Amino acid sequence: MLNTFDRTGGVMKRRITAGAIEATLHEAGTREAAVVFFPSLVAGAWMWDSVLQEMLNAGVTCLVIEEAFATITTRGRCLTPLTDALCQLMRAAGSFRYIAFGNSIAGLVALDAATRYQDLLCGVVASGVPGLGEGVHYEIRNKRKPSEADGWDVANKLFHDKNLIAKHDIVPRSLPYFQNRKHFANIVRYLLTVRRVDTRAILAAVQCPVMLIWGAEDRVAPVEPWRQLAKQNSNLILSVIPNCGHSPMIEQPSRFSEESVPFVADLMKMSFASP
Repeated sequence: MLNTFDRTGGVMKRRITAGAIEATLHEAGTREAAVVFFPSLVAGAWMWDSVLQEMLNAGVTCLVIEEAFATITTRGRCLTPLTDALCQLMRAAGSFRYIAFGNSIAGLVALDAATRYQDLLCGVVASGVPGLGEGVHYEIRNKRKPSEADGWDVANKLFHDKNLIAKHDIVPRSLPYFQNRKHFANIVRYLLTVRRVDTRAILAAVQCPVMLIWGAEDRVAPVEPWRQLAKQNSNLILSVIPNCGHSPMIEQPSRFSEESVPFVADLMKMSFASP
């Protein structure tokens, strides 16, 4: 379903809905291919603001999913229902070939989509994907009533530059998802689901180019196993950003864009050349 049209700065914006999921399509020029930004577990569209602007400046059409995965309720304990729901939304936005951007669990979902929707995706940009190696785990001490202290504990494990936690209002933005019972149940279910996913098997099935942009100081999903995997898999391009933690699009957005925009431009050319 398409709703509400708006034109700002030469970019046509359209509201897209599929089921309970909402997104905004920013039509910046490209018609055959587009970037889709997946939210993270407890961060919505805002996490991509800087990178989105760079993509729009480059004339790339972008689909931005608005709310965090915590708000999306699916059945079962596998990634398939979530991946299917997101790809349904992507089809509703138009006949694009997409380059999917995802961080952490969303990166894993993007890779899963690339394996099962090869006609829809032509590339992936992922960071902080779980499933290789053993990183730190974050626990909510009081599961009945998560507190601000819990929020800070999680944020401190995710961010290398602790000053950015307050600068970007990370705790006020993410804590409400933990304090909403339905959303918190979704968070727990998705975290348990990820532990059962075979990340290596998904990567082995991906046929499209994948750019991995990693924080060198990512404690949740350490980069070292990905270094080894990138040496073995010609589809993978790894870029490591120093002084950066689990979410490089937030901690180092300029560097993230410097790496991802040329990758997207090259894939766009390939997509335009495809029949």
